[in-house]
Amino acid sequence: MLKPAVKSFLYILWMLLIPLPLVADHDEALRFHVPAADYPPYVIIEGDSITGLMVDPLRIAAERLGLELLLIPLPTKRADLMLQQHEIDVRFKSPDWVADPENYLWSDPILIADDILIYRRDAGLQIKRVEDLRGMVVLVGLGYHYPTLHELFDQEQARRVDFAFTRDILPALLREDTEEPRVAVLNAEVVRWLINEDPQLADKVELSDWVVHSSPLKYQFVLSARMQELVPKLNAELARVLAGQ
Repeated sequence: MLKPAVKSFLYILWMLLIPLPLVADHDEALRFHVPAADYPPYVIIEGDSITGLMVDPLRIAAERLGLELLLIPLPTKRADLMLQQHEIDVRFKSPDWVADPENYLWSDPILIADDILIYRRDAGLQIKRVEDLRGMVVLVGLGYHYPTLHELFDQEQARRVDFAFTRDILPALLREDTEEPRVAVLNAEVVRWLINEDPQLADKVELSDWVVHSSPLKYQFVLSARMQELVPKLNAELARVLAGQ
């Protein structure tokens, strides 16, 4: 006969070892990966609340179909693996950023993401074409691809510096302890959001009219029988949501 204390310990250990399901009923929920860090205005994390331009439409569409949207903040690399293993159902991405887009199901485009050049206002730069970036340091987000700049980087005509978190790019651009001419490539909506949150940035940075690259943002779903049935229904609801219906 086990002592009560031992029985309690074994019960707690058993509970800890059981892999808890992400949802009570997988068929009534969508497991949606969102970035682990704030990515406004696409993902806005405020305490326990997660909203944003790429969160709210899917939440509304899912609710209309009787589905709970379970938000799962994860680092991008881990989300890549979990999506491949069907441990999550959906995230937002552009097919342009995926090596094998044919291996997934996709929603219709939700937004167009424009990447633009940003530079210090006091730098006096006039950048209208790729050649104007020769000899510069270009600050970019880790893992992002810019086809118009590939040759520039491949031929080492400009030095690419990657940042894991978008929020770290502008502070690096505004550093005054470097003599290297530098520019940044950032999503236009993200920059406008940051300037709206900190109006002093408007006096410090210049936004170029040159769009370095445009990509459609979509919802990326696992390729499964369930999603093959569900994605057309979600697309129909998403179209209504985006039309304000």
